[in-house]
Amino acid sequence: MRDLDDLVGEKLAGVDYVGLLWDELPASESPVDDVPIAVRLRLESGEVVEVGWQVEYGFEQLRASVTPQTHDEEVYRLSDASDRWHTLLGEMCHNVKTHSHRCADGSVRPWALRMEFDPGPMVVALGTLEESGVAYSADNLIVTGIPSMLRDYRPNAALSFPWEDDA
Repeated sequence: MRDLDDLVGEKLAGVDYVGLLWDELPASESPVDDVPIAVRLRLESGEVVEVGWQVEYGFEQLRASVTPQTHDEEVYRLSDASDRWHTLLGEMCHNVKTHSHRCADGSVRPWALRMEFDPGPMVVALGTLEESGVAYSADNLIVTGIPSMLRDYRPNAALSFPWEDDA
């Protein structure tokens, strides 16, 4: 696997969330998860894809890596979130679409990712959960299998939105 397009045809075996030791786990009844560092997708092929946030040259973006970053166990923890994604486990990814935003320097960088499986999608995007709902954040992720829950979340610089793929 070289890039995210290579996820097409792969079956999902498990999902892990990467956070700091003191971060709370997402509430099991929440339709949107707040993930501080990254989402790891374990594939049946044995490969692991990590989707996280990155600030590069002062500009934020979503990053994806087939070789997951090493996280110091004294600071970070890996939480198995597979139960939350049980309907997607064993299912094949049929489509991957990246959504971009325009940065202040004019560059276009990814801010959200939508993966399609037969039972439904998985969306990973830059953002955070607040009491008032979802807000933009350069250093946090939101994850959901119900993109319509995010219809009101519209970061100003976004060029497209993963929940509009339902239309």
